[in-house]
Amino acid sequence: MVPNRLVPTHELLMQFRTVEDDVVAVELDVGPEHVPGMVLEHVAPRRLRLVVGDAPLLWARLDDCLFDVGTIVSRASDSPSVLPPLRAEEARARRGPAAWLTWVADGLRKSARAPLRYGSWQLTWYVPRMARRVWPLPQHYFAGYASADPDHAPPIEDLLASVRRQRVHWEPMNLNGARTVHPLRVPSPPDAPRVKAWRKHASAATLPPIVLWWVDPLSQHLVLDGHDRLSAAAAEGTRPDVVVLWQCRYLRPEDTHDRRSYIEGYEQAHARSTTPLETKRALNRSLADWHRPVAYPLTTSVHRPRHAERWRREVRAALGPGHDHLAAFLG
Repeated sequence: MVPNRLVPTHELLMQFRTVEDDVVAVELDVGPEHVPGMVLEHVAPRRLRLVVGDAPLLWARLDDCLFDVGTIVSRASDSPSVLPPLRAEEARARRGPAAWLTWVADGLRKSARAPLRYGSWQLTWYVPRMARRVWPLPQHYFAGYASADPDHAPPIEDLLASVRRQRVHWEPMNLNGARTVHPLRVPSPPDAPRVKAWRKHASAATLPPIVLWWVDPLSQHLVLDGHDRLSAAAAEGTRPDVVVLWQCRYLRPEDTHDRRSYIEGYEQAHARSTTPLETKRALNRSLADWHRPVAYPLTTSVHRPRHAERWRREVRAALGPGHDHLAAFLG
């Protein structure tokens, strides 16, 4: 995998990443002067608040044993408006990962409502693919997503099912986290004018990708852009491409627990006389890749303990008196 282009901007560096000449991701290096418009606040143990400016979009509560995470989406029906609106001719003109990753990266850079903050980020291109779920048992295959990016990009599950999520929702974390998709506003109905317009694109295979943001404390993806496109895809029964924004940290091989086992396997394969030459060459290439720093998800939140009581007031107002989940959120 070789980075093939570096594009300087005012506040971040964009570097395309390719696998066998196919663009699979964009690395974003965000400078310290960049101020995030969308902020994840940690107000108290296991209590989170997502805001744009001073307007809350979502409240979250992890249960005490971290088995479940509860979320409440604001009643506002407006889009978070993180990226500029897309016109039909733009959707038809842009094709392929490189064009869409560039559009998303440029929109995030210019946006006053994006979650970008100082540090390393990635935009990763995902395509639909059947995947195997091993928990809960029995094992079965489901309509998942995959990326060719060899870094530890977060997996995606149940994308289209997210349009049926209730405004107040509890998600089981399971052994590997939820890994599901959560909208940031109430979904539009299938007959809404903008959804109907995007449904034509879905049936014509010109639907732009859905843009998600992986939030590690929630173990979920949040929809940053494309709520109506997601509703259109669900209504048409098609599975759109996806771009995932995720904050990351880079670890070198000596920092990872499985380095020793990898080296032992490499040495054993080379010691065997029956190992084909081409296999040994492939192992040599993989060993070189092994020494490349690898990105792992890491989401930064802002600790604001003074907002804890505000969080409680807002949750009470968002749920209303006597709501079935009020005690679970406030307890």
